[in-house]
Amino acid sequence: MVNSDEWNYIKDANEYKVSHKLKNHTVEGKVNSLIPFTRSGEFYGISNQNDTLWKETFSRNNQIIFTLPSQKINDKIYKMNQLDIIPLINGKDSIPKIEIEWLYLNTIPIVSLSFIVTKKGELTNIETSGTFSDEDKLISLILSQYKNISPGIRKGVAVNCKYFLDCELK
Repeated sequence: MVNSDEWNYIKDANEYKVSHKLKNHTVEGKVNSLIPFTRSGEFYGISNQNDTLWKETFSRNNQIIFTLPSQKINDKIYKMNQLDIIPLINGKDSIPKIEIEWLYLNTIPIVSLSFIVTKKGELTNIETSGTFSDEDKLISLILSQYKNISPGIRKGVAVNCKYFLDCELK
């Protein structure tokens, strides 16, 4: 494996496998050439738990698809107003602020955000509106850093819950 200033790469047949470390996260995919750096196929943003945060598909270095993955939830998903105790992140009922320095955002005043807090205390199925793929990546990175999440409680039992909020990105 060879290292550049930003990307690690290794030759694989007629293309290169590349990866880039972003704090505790990794972006990885394949490129047709290093100079110019020409992305091809699928690139993934991966958290430090190896969960896929996002997937991008490129054709001749042009992004043609961007997706935030979701998982099928088999059990019922409750709304916040149906819970006795709402999900808590680090013991608080609001999302803590996390600074991420590597990505600069366009000025977008309000972003609508929703996700599911599973009964195991995991965040999944992130949905955004009013954003572009760079902002969606930032939101995925921020949410993937939350570790101490207690699920919503209904009648004394942990349940899946849809969490909605509006936030301002600066």
